[in-house]
Amino acid sequence: MQPMNRSHPKSPGGWLTLALAVAYAAVLAAVLWSSDPFRLAGSAQGALRQWFRAYVEPVAHLLAFMPLGWLMAVGRWPLRRGAVLGALLAYAVGSEAVQALVPQRSVQWEDALQNVAGLALGACLAAAARQIAYGSAPRCDGSTHIRPE
Repeated sequence: MQPMNRSHPKSPGGWLTLALAVAYAAVLAAVLWSSDPFRLAGSAQGALRQWFRAYVEPVAHLLAFMPLGWLMAVGRWPLRRGAVLGALLAYAVGSEAVQALVPQRSVQWEDALQNVAGLALGACLAAAARQIAYGSAPRCDGSTHIRPE
């Protein structure tokens, strides 16, 4: 069994991916935990709200969590991948649970399922992109299998 493919904590790639994921998660939390996320976007009653409800709302949580799944899959994290996965799953489910404390918001477990599915879909898309670009597929132990030519 090969050691996990993690970058050294001082590696810019590992910390950059971590910083991007934390920044995105913070923006996502601000939107998810706001009583009126459209006001944050400057469109409390405008066209953005109507467009969102018509086209995006049914899959909004799925789409919102895909970038975190992508970053989890492509990142050379300075942490164990299992710890990253556990933290993101807790965030995906916990972010929905926290909405019970926000006025005008409610907990909808279908959204929590979409959050987790978005993580998985983002990770799968990243793995597929890696397969197409490099001809390698990530394995469960963190190593990479190179296809014979």
